Amino acid sequence: MIAFAYHRLANGRSFILGGLIGMALHFALNFPIFLAGIDLFGLGKTWWPTLLMLYLGLFTIALGAAVTWLSRGRFREVVLGFSQCPECGAEYPRPLLALNFGPVRYERCPNCRRFHWVSITSGRARPL
Repeated sequence: MIAFAYHRLANGRSFILGGLIGMALHFALNFPIFLAGIDLFGLGKTWWPTLLMLYLGLFTIALGAAVTWLSRGRFREVVLGFSQCPECGAEYPRPLLALNFGPVRYERCPNCRRFHWVSITSGRARPL
């Protein structure tokens, strides 16, 4: 929920609007718990936990989509970073699915289409 404020700060703008968005999201997350506490609509203790879990799942998916949107659709590159092929030297975004063995990954280069071992420290960070 604080991603909106940090996003505005990272872009050199005031964080106030992002902070207000974060507070509104926090309220939206907690408000159904209040409604369950006062048993709105008389649903009882059998239906409210189910509705709250469904709401929490949908809220989590929506926040994940919002953070992905904030990263300008480059969620994979932001989270995983970039790698450099040891054979052809091309730099590419790390694939989501790869065999991880601690400090090394076995992944495929999209440029030369060969599989190779790549250190997680190889490649460089790119600015957003």
